[in-house]
Amino acid sequence: PLHALDGGQDGLDAHRAIISAAARLLRRGDGVLIFEIGSDQVSDVMALLGTHDLQVNGNAGIRRDLSGRVRVITARKV
Repeated sequence: PLHALDGGQDGLDAHRAIISAAARLLRRGDGVLIFEIGSDQVSDVMALLGTHDLQVNGNAGIRRDLSGRVRVITARKV
């Protein structure tokens, strides 16, 4: 579907929806949010996580692809 390919004006609409839902559904210390991001979205996604009391799990929470670009972020509710 088109909405699966269209991330909105800044490309982060789906990330906002996922992060917002995770903030409601996860309990502190339980569960992990894991999702793939575009390599140019790291700082924006990290900021969105912070506004919803979600925190990246240190260095283990950032996964890089074979070319060294950040592709996956894992976070927990704090």
